[in-house]
Amino acid sequence: MTDKKCRSSSLVVPNPQLPVLVPSSIFNDSRLKVYRAHCFAYEASQIWEIWIRETTDMARIDYDASSQTHSLYQNLLVPPAEFILPISDCLRCLRSGLDYLVSALARKASLPDDSILFPFGGTRGDVEKSFKDDANKQRRAQALYNVQLRYQGLKEIVMDRIQPWNGGEGEFGDFLWRLITMDNIDKHRLITPTVIFADVHTTAMPGLSIEGARISGFGKANPAFQTVGWSAAEGQQQPDSTVDAVFPVGTKLEGASVLSAFVKGANLVDDAVKIFASEFEGK
Repeated sequence: MTDKKCRSSSLVVPNPQLPVLVPSSIFNDSRLKVYRAHCFAYEASQIWEIWIRETTDMARIDYDASSQTHSLYQNLLVPPAEFILPISDCLRCLRSGLDYLVSALARKASLPDDSILFPFGGTRGDVEKSFKDDANKQRRAQALYNVQLRYQGLKEIVMDRIQPWNGGEGEFGDFLWRLITMDNIDKHRLITPTVIFADVHTTAMPGLSIEGARISGFGKANPAFQTVGWSAAEGQQQPDSTVDAVFPVGTKLEGASVLSAFVKGANLVDDAVKIFASEFEGK
């Protein structure tokens, strides 16, 4: 397989434009963090596309003379560190962009902002605890509680519109929880995406043709994922294949496309900034 035939199914991220900063807005720091997240996603996208163009032999067809069959294999690929680093930075920016929303409210209300974080939880009840009066609250939950006493709309935005917990519904819901809380992994180790095949495009050889073969499963112990046909001769061209970078096993978005997820996440955080600005500055 030549480098010209290597194709990526990952999203090609556009070069982001500078955000429109609103004069005197308390949420400009969040806007800049979202912009920076888009920049890191764009950088990762460029690195990915260059790597794909330079990577050869992503898939191969092997011939078994004894059975006169061809089997399609995936070569084990690991994305370069240059790709892993910007997606890690993108994740941190998205987390910070949300934290800056509530810390900006704290500063506006002349409250301490050093302990306040945007709430996330495994359940709705976990998040709701941040908005209830409880003498046993942890320091960060107490900080958010003190802020919501000054801003009556804050609880409604978080609990009814964003719903940042496992199983949350609506436009934000479960996805934002899964993406942003992977930041807890990033604090201890870098998220290393898995490279998988999305499909194998048309290829032909004497007595054999492959038309859009989809992957049925593969792994280190069983690299052959599909027997694709029969031929009396070993000579063949190698397949034109498409690969993607997905979140690895054990993460909360296991199997999801990395670049698409970060673009969606950045757009959702940007929507959250607009909601906060409309609620607390637009009136």
